[in-house]
Amino acid sequence: MNKTTKIIIWVVVAVVVVAGIWYGVSRKPAPVAEKEPVKIGVILPLTGEAATYGISDREGMLLAIEKINAEGGINGRKVRLIVEDSEGDPKGGISAFRKLVEIEGVKVIMTELSSVSMAIAPLVKEKQIVMFSIAGHPELTRQSEFIFRNYPTNTSIGGVTAELVMERLNLKKAGIMYINDEWGASLANAFREKFKGSIKMESFGSNDKDFRTQITKLKAFEPEAILVLGHSNVNLGIALRQIKELGYNGIILSTLEVSYPEVLETAGEAINGVIYSDLNIDYENNPVAKEMKEIYVAKYDKEPDLSVAFAYDMTNLLINAIKKGGYEVGGIKDELLKTKDFEGVFGKLNINEIGDVEFTLVLKIFRNGKSELYR
Repeated sequence: MNKTTKIIIWVVVAVVVVAGIWYGVSRKPAPVAEKEPVKIGVILPLTGEAATYGISDREGMLLAIEKINAEGGINGRKVRLIVEDSEGDPKGGISAFRKLVEIEGVKVIMTELSSVSMAIAPLVKEKQIVMFSIAGHPELTRQSEFIFRNYPTNTSIGGVTAELVMERLNLKKAGIMYINDEWGASLANAFREKFKGSIKMESFGSNDKDFRTQITKLKAFEPEAILVLGHSNVNLGIALRQIKELGYNGIILSTLEVSYPEVLETAGEAINGVIYSDLNIDYENNPVAKEMKEIYVAKYDKEPDLSVAFAYDMTNLLINAIKKGGYEVGGIKDELLKTKDFEGVFGKLNINEIGDVEFTLVLKIFRNGKSELYR
């Protein structure tokens, strides 16, 4: 074998080796592309007067999302929340909706506040997007088959509160002091319609801090009880405190908003004796509620409020519907309507034929700064 032949053989061998290496490398499977996340749009009041609700909502939603993602997501797809700030303003809500639907391409959104949710409702109907809301407007879920609600309606809160206090307290004469917005007016009117005795009503503005004029007028009416309806920012706690400061010694009534930490802090000792309608969460015996509270306290170093609980349950109801119906509007809607005895923070949850989660209200009272069932 001459020198030229040896060179040719070595060249052939080298080519074969290189070709084999290239073939082996090329045969390696391409990295598996990560599945597209399931996108859920969220419109919350993260700034503005209602930010208390929105911030707690976001915490509750994130808690649920983190849990489901840690368990593998929805059919192997991670869940991604895309959160927009409505600032508590209907126009801000509409802008957020358009961004989420037209740019992000979401098929479902979660919202907070009646004013924002009602403003978005026509767009939900037009675009056929599923909307799940924490909002009390009684007509909200009647706006579209694609709208659902995880909150008692204003009329149910006002009406049931009237029935409870008549039954349990045998009241015949009551005053109402309410915030002059859609929420406050609808609750006050619902209470008035169900209450079988005499009523006097006084309103106040969302930015008011001095309620002595309204309280003085109500005191002159000599009611057995005064129902105070306000949001959980500082004016509700101030109103409760001023009622006591002006010497009213009758019964003070309110609704579930009175249980928020901001109200308790602002009202101080005036919170004691307040009787209010609320939802009951059994943090000791309900495993879902107990787990949520433990995770929340560990993460945020504070107790969860009602907004956290509403948002946590709403997110889990939605995730359950997406798991069963797929990430398609029709499937999500149909599965939400099938919801029966879903285990949530508030117990077994059912969604009725118009899209409302059904709740049972109870009477509670504050004693020594702590809430307990009224017996």
